[in-house]
Amino acid sequence: MIQELPKHEELQVFLNQQNKAVQNTHQTTNHWQTKLLHALKGEGDTDLHQWAEPILELLAQKLSALQATLYFFDEEEQKLKLAAWYSPIYPDNIPQTVELGHGTVGRAAKTHKTVRTNLKGFSSFSATTEFQPDWLLTVPLMNNYKLAGVFECTAFDHEANHIAQQEFDGALPFVASALHSILKEKQLLRSLAQLRDEREHLQTLASVGTEGVAFIDNFRVIDHNYAFSQMFGFENDELEGMHLAELLKDNIFSQVNFSEEAFAETEARRQDGSIFVVEMQLRKVLRQRRQMMVLTLRDISKRKAAEIQLADSQQKLQAAEQVITLTKEVEEKNKKITASINYAKNIQDALLPKQSEMAQQLAEYFIFYQCKDVVSGDFYWHHAAGNNTCYLAAVDCTGHGVPGAFMSFVGYTHLNSVVKHQGFNQPEAILKQLDQEVVKTLRQNENKNSRDGMDVGLIKLQLDTREWSFAGAHRPMVMYSNGRITETKGSKCAIGGCQGTKHTKEIGATAGQWKSGDMCYLFSDGYADQFNLKGEKFMAKRLKQLFQEIGHLPANEQHNILKSQFEEWKFGSSQMDDVLIIGVRLP
Repeated sequence: MIQELPKHEELQVFLNQQNKAVQNTHQTTNHWQTKLLHALKGEGDTDLHQWAEPILELLAQKLSALQATLYFFDEEEQKLKLAAWYSPIYPDNIPQTVELGHGTVGRAAKTHKTVRTNLKGFSSFSATTEFQPDWLLTVPLMNNYKLAGVFECTAFDHEANHIAQQEFDGALPFVASALHSILKEKQLLRSLAQLRDEREHLQTLASVGTEGVAFIDNFRVIDHNYAFSQMFGFENDELEGMHLAELLKDNIFSQVNFSEEAFAETEARRQDGSIFVVEMQLRKVLRQRRQMMVLTLRDISKRKAAEIQLADSQQKLQAAEQVITLTKEVEEKNKKITASINYAKNIQDALLPKQSEMAQQLAEYFIFYQCKDVVSGDFYWHHAAGNNTCYLAAVDCTGHGVPGAFMSFVGYTHLNSVVKHQGFNQPEAILKQLDQEVVKTLRQNENKNSRDGMDVGLIKLQLDTREWSFAGAHRPMVMYSNGRITETKGSKCAIGGCQGTKHTKEIGATAGQWKSGDMCYLFSDGYADQFNLKGEKFMAKRLKQLFQEIGHLPANEQHNILKSQFEEWKFGSSQMDDVLIIGVRLP
């Protein structure tokens, strides 16, 4: 049930304080990030709840949240468990566990999707709170496509929280990574403790035994205790007069002098014929004025088995300790690698055309650009040659991730050089020269096994005359006009990477005119090649049909539809390739 809202004056004071905190956030971003990084590192053996509380408070304050919770995902129980909660105004009974798919937290964990919910008009909305805020944000914390936990918060002032959204979004991957690392470390430490307990148990077990004692005269049992008969499975009086050869393995008689004191380990034989291991000790005694030998036997079968298990446990313990050490080393290396890749992403983002420059020539357009990894092998390119001439290109380089990003640097650099410095101004001439530059840079004339290159769709738009000229290297262009689409195919060869194939590199151009309001689409193959859970590709035909269905809509709506359709198609599957679609409403 929803709690009664606080008095108006108290709520106004809190909101004023929160708004003031948001304004101060812009001035203290570095301080906030430093505090967050310090909190993520933790303090030695701090437990999960102590580690999570300051992190949750920092995240909640960044969004001016009224309430917030942080759950971690227990892989063994397949449940979400409360790590920490934050509420500066209201105390609340927060659920300690949440089932997958139950409530906003459980649904976000199950679908791996972030949900921002407008709560105005709702009387009950979440297990997290019992009062009525304006909005609810539920974010799954993902690390390498695996669920680490869920963050959920509520607030009254949506816009004030939107100011810090970018910094908040940038911090979540680090929180997810740190939470995943702590959960893994806690799991390993629990396993380590279990192995240590097992070792202590086995050591205790190995030291426990019941001794059997018998008086021996001329290798025969004269007298014995109850434990001796029980050890061999006989009744108490059945052993008297029995020769030791019926009880002990034959080889012991050649190893031990039974007339002298001795200590040895050997095998014994029970009445049912089963064999067990014993420690035996011989001592001289006088009994009834006669010298006899006292034979003491200790069944050490369990101890031997325990020793074997102990050795195995010690090996597992050493392996677990090595895993913990290696895990920490791998995590440290991953942090450095991730930092390097993120730095490369900053460089790649800086190379892409500025949206403000494109908007000076193109009043309405969209770019759907979704990398498979942090960096991309796809990139888009724009060049304005005066006020009336516009060049656009969608480029798909070999590979994705870091290798694809390296190829994109090569392609972007040479494309700029060919057009801006070498003076080529016709699409087919630009692509031919670009091919020569890539082949030269990658030394593909020397190395015939090199297949690295790029697919390019390049269009030149003459804005004053409404004329277009297109050339493609293994990529087409689609035009939408009055509810119909027309596809202009590119050449069969790619830029570079085509050495030794059966295709001759013949790159031509196609020209035409457009009507005001037509749409032009350039795109890579990542969208069409995406698989769904059934193993089906989206396919280029379905993509062109989608262009035909949405071509009349505003550019921003087209972008949203393409994105939602893509996410719906690949739901539950990994993204196969980088995705790039450029759509331009022609003036």
